[in-house]
Amino acid sequence: MAHEDQFTATGPAFTGSGFPRAGFSTNRAGADFTYGVNVEGSRCGVFGKSVQQAGASREADVDGVGVFGQGDNFGVYGQGNLGIVGVIGTHNNIHRPDHDGVGVVGAVMRGGTGVIGVSLQSLTPLVGQKEIPNSADGDGTGVLGASGTGTGVNGESADGNGVRGHSQHNDGVVGESDSDGKSGVFGFNRSTSGAAFGVAGLTNSPNGAGVFGFAENSEEGLGGVGVRGDSQENDGVVGQCHANGKSGVFGFNSKKEGVAFGVVGRCDSSQGVGVSGGNSSIGGTGVLGTCDGAAGTGVHGICDKFGGVGVRAETARGGIALVAEDKGNSGLAAFFQGDVRVSGDSIVFGSKSAAVRHPDGSHRLLYCMESPESWFEDFGEARLVDGKAEVRLDPDFAAVTKSNKYHVFVTPYRNSNGLYVTHRNSKGFRVQEQNDGRSNLTFSYRVVAKRKDIKAERLARITLPEHSTSKVAKQPRKPVVKRRSKSDSSSYQKPSA
Repeated sequence: MAHEDQFTATGPAFTGSGFPRAGFSTNRAGADFTYGVNVEGSRCGVFGKSVQQAGASREADVDGVGVFGQGDNFGVYGQGNLGIVGVIGTHNNIHRPDHDGVGVVGAVMRGGTGVIGVSLQSLTPLVGQKEIPNSADGDGTGVLGASGTGTGVNGESADGNGVRGHSQHNDGVVGESDSDGKSGVFGFNRSTSGAAFGVAGLTNSPNGAGVFGFAENSEEGLGGVGVRGDSQENDGVVGQCHANGKSGVFGFNSKKEGVAFGVVGRCDSSQGVGVSGGNSSIGGTGVLGTCDGAAGTGVHGICDKFGGVGVRAETARGGIALVAEDKGNSGLAAFFQGDVRVSGDSIVFGSKSAAVRHPDGSHRLLYCMESPESWFEDFGEARLVDGKAEVRLDPDFAAVTKSNKYHVFVTPYRNSNGLYVTHRNSKGFRVQEQNDGRSNLTFSYRVVAKRKDIKAERLARITLPEHSTSKVAKQPRKPVVKRRSKSDSSSYQKPSA
């Protein structure tokens, strides 16, 4: 039915047209028949609708639409047999170069899905479904995002997930980047309150991983990092685990040679921590470092700034901040190369000794003397003149001891009637010769006084820790001491009684 300003076609089609169920159809007739349909409209160039209800609107929702499709199953359906894609959307961004252009936008209201990308053998599973199908039987890619210098896939959500990937047999989301200094997957969160994560990973598989990072290269610096977490005000990487015997964050390195680390923590702040581990379960482990190599390192902490800490262990509520254990009794539970300072009580289950270098080139152990209470002692020499001597205590020694009551032991260096001590006070003491002797001689003295700044209970009971090291503590291992050879014993003279 023809008019001066329009052409209207109503079905059914003429018999023999080749398309018996089409309201309007064309067929190529000759080489110059380039376009089957070439139309232009101020609001919509081509409008196609396949609906069951009558009286529905036949206009696009917005102006400037090239193709508008609305249907009970598919609004627009594109199928490519020999080409690359079934439907392609591009944006040249000519008239508004200062704005970003979008090739394809998928939007939905009332709880649907904006864009579904699946790889299927056929579209049959999608017919009549509003959700993503449970399984994808194709061998292609569900969603592919690629960009030259921009972002391949950008997902944003006000309340839900920005990007969600689901897979039955493979990776849910795979991020890959060939650019230096860029990330395969980058997660960013602008939330200023409550719990917020740039990237969150969840797995229900007993052998799976919530977030898995893999790097093939092993260059110096930060190159070749499987997972990297960076935060301005909070934790860079947070790992949480509720299963017994599992780790919140697990780092593994299979490199056999060179320097290799399972987990690397670095902090540039004067009060920061490179790696922080916490475990809320009883008997759990905050940070676990394991090394199977002969000269490898399970946990390695480095601090290049003065006043910093390479490895820091903290505890609260009666726990143990750091436990070092030699389970095989063949190595060392701990080794310190350099000065060691202890702020607090130091308790040793076993002997305390100093390794002193011997003139024969070996090192010999000299053991510490033990006391049931905390005592300090000082030594010196003085001279008896006309049978009397006044000895002043070292002011620094008196300042750190209970100098109102202490012990003094004197030994004369020549024959005498014997010496005794009197007039002890915080300044010093007096030494006199017995039987009113008036000798002039030199003597030595030993002063023993209790420590002033702490209160040490005499022979205090101690409860062994619950950790497995308590078994070792009950039976301390004896140090290996080199026995004196016969050649050494021949030159050794036992002092006479």
